[in-house]
Amino acid sequence: MRTIELLVFLLMMPLLIGCADESFTVEGELEGLGTQNVRVTYAGDDGVSTQVITAEKGRFTFAGCSSSPTVVDFADAQGTLLARVAACNGDRVTIKGNAKHPELATVSGSPANEQWSQFRTSHTALYARRPCAELDHAIEQWVRAHPGEVASTLLLLCDHSTLLADSTQLPLLTSINPEARPKQLITAFEALANYYSRNAATTLRTLTLCGTSGDFETLSLDRRPTVIYCWSVADGDRTACVAACREMAEKDILVADVLLDADTAGWMGNRADAGSKVQHYWSPTGPMNATLKPLRIAATPWFIVADSVGRITYRGSSATEAQKALP
Repeated sequence: MRTIELLVFLLMMPLLIGCADESFTVEGELEGLGTQNVRVTYAGDDGVSTQVITAEKGRFTFAGCSSSPTVVDFADAQGTLLARVAACNGDRVTIKGNAKHPELATVSGSPANEQWSQFRTSHTALYARRPCAELDHAIEQWVRAHPGEVASTLLLLCDHSTLLADSTQLPLLTSINPEARPKQLITAFEALANYYSRNAATTLRTLTLCGTSGDFETLSLDRRPTVIYCWSVADGDRTACVAACREMAEKDILVADVLLDADTAGWMGNRADAGSKVQHYWSPTGPMNATLKPLRIAATPWFIVADSVGRITYRGSSATEAQKALP
């Protein structure tokens, strides 16, 4: 009987291996994540897919399908990015780290993920201040020194703050060896970026958020250019963003910062550092707040700039670009 079972198993092995090669898996273990829903988003063979899985005691497992290299995002219930990895069918990726510090996560399972992870942990202080010119410069140096590594493409696409906004940076991407910058990976990242922007509101309207009084208040536009700065305590050094908000508020521009953390710890201590002309709000449900959700806030920090009639002229993570978008 055992001989028959062994024969069946041997005959089934090619099928089992084939099934494994038609998917990828990501296993995560993040301290501080607890038990909650985790939203997974990636661009696969059938376009952008978003699914909700459950993390139990900080652990989760996800199986997806993409025959070409793609970028997979994991976000918590508030929409804050927990981890970002590269994967394609056949990969078995492992994430270990802290939910509040994605840049410190150790990712294994492929050379590209391991090099990407090592770069992040080697530049922790710069990631805590992102977006910043120093991090962009460090990425550019690494890419120039490693033109044959897929991690170079991932760093430029996912971690460089101005690659897509600044056309002068595109030659650096094309300088990477063709085999290390697969067209499918770039297409997948662009599809993911477009997904975050697709169907986003084009007009900024009245927002209902928790104000400094502790009650929900209405943030009404008053026919002035408006800047909404969404932030998280986990962003680290917010000096550049706060300074930009203060500078914009001094120019008769309506500026409001919005904390997206579920926990209010740190809000009262941080909210006053942008100057008295900046209005302060909190969204207990993060970017899933009914009035914020149409804005499709993809990460923190995140700026939304609108002109005097409410037309949105900028959405993104760069304080510099937000200032440029003002009339």
